[in-house]
Amino acid sequence: MKKNLFITCALGLLSCAFSVQASDPWNYYRAGSSYSSPSYTQKYDSTFGMSIKGVYGIAGDSDMPNLGGGLLSLNSYTETGDIVHELSLTAGLMSSDAKHFNAFDIGRELGYSDAQIQQFLNDKNITNVDLKIKYQTSIPLLAGYTLNLPLVQEKAYFYLGGKIGITFNTWRATATLDRKVWHNSSYRIERKRISASEYNADFTFSLTAGFRFAIGNKTDLAVTLFAGWRLFISSTTPSKPQRPHFRSYNIA
Repeated sequence: MKKNLFITCALGLLSCAFSVQASDPWNYYRAGSSYSSPSYTQKYDSTFGMSIKGVYGIAGDSDMPNLGGGLLSLNSYTETGDIVHELSLTAGLMSSDAKHFNAFDIGRELGYSDAQIQQFLNDKNITNVDLKIKYQTSIPLLAGYTLNLPLVQEKAYFYLGGKIGITFNTWRATATLDRKVWHNSSYRIERKRISASEYNADFTFSLTAGFRFAIGNKTDLAVTLFAGWRLFISSTTPSKPQRPHFRSYNIA
């Protein structure tokens, strides 16, 4: 299982909801309550809405790169007394920085000691090994449910929810190896580079908890803890080796 822990700190991140106005925008909040202060948020004053969120994902596996991007959600709201039930459909686009591994990182993962790795590098005249892994794109498609519980006169909500769906990923891995090639008293550095792409689909599910505060008629400020997991489904891996590059050095 590939496991990503997504911590979305939305302090200063506005979760913007755009909705169609009801005939009485405060009628929603009057169910079971006579409070009608104009400082209420109008986040849930209609049946449908939309939210845009920025996220940054911290990988739970140290071998995996972190992810950053955005999520777009279409939401449907219903009420039970003062409680708001939210159904959502979410799509997103994310990518990652490159994650680099050297010969010792790779060798240790395979169970070799540093001395064994160094001996192998010396025997093969290898001067450098670099493996670069990167998410080029990661596209989640999710359906979810969130329970919103009013706190302070409905100006603030605590919410708890979950999402389930599929994430489509495009990986790019590039391996670079530098090796000394001797000729008499001089050598050249032979550089070989091999790149491969992988396309896979992950079963994805997540849990969300946090607080939402009304700061405007149609704008909320949210503080969210978002934890997500991915279960590998399938992949295809076409490879495309690249031609070697050469650099020459002379020994004095």
